[in-house]
Amino acid sequence: MDMNSEIDNRIIALLNDGKDSETGVRMLVERYGKRIYWHIRRLVVLHEDAQELTQDTFVRACFRIASYRNEGLFVSWLYRIATNEALQWLRKKRPGAETMDSLTELPDQEVDLSDEAVNLFTEALLQLPPQQRSVFTLRYYDEMPYRQIAEVMQISESNAKTTYHYAMNKVKDYIKAHGNG
Repeated sequence: MDMNSEIDNRIIALLNDGKDSETGVRMLVERYGKRIYWHIRRLVVLHEDAQELTQDTFVRACFRIASYRNEGLFVSWLYRIATNEALQWLRKKRPGAETMDSLTELPDQEVDLSDEAVNLFTEALLQLPPQQRSVFTLRYYDEMPYRQIAEVMQISESNAKTTYHYAMNKVKDYIKAHGNG
């Protein structure tokens, strides 16, 4: 058993144990808070929405911890909850409600690009259907293997690959069509 599994198993045990579940919640948020937040933020764009959905994800995970069956990675189970929360929120939200003003609120974490390039890339992502956007962000930003994406999204591995391929092509096409170069 590797160190990650040991830590996850400790978190699961603490969450299932009514006496010390507060420690389990703290460990869960410390371990996965940033990753889950950024995954959700890339889907819903605005900080406030991502923050609220991240909290909802952890609340739901804590309430559903007894349903975790140790089939697959614990982190995949968390991402599935986060993705479902974000997709459900996106379905309820009025389509196209993101504006160019909100696009500037999505900072690029690692690459120093011009604001125009970041906005164009983000705008291209917002054009994707929710499932394609989810698969794209899991692969592109979180660098998840297709097997794990399939687990998170509850689709086949080949479907994950195909969905990512289509999403990547749509993003490239959008940038070509709307870019200044």
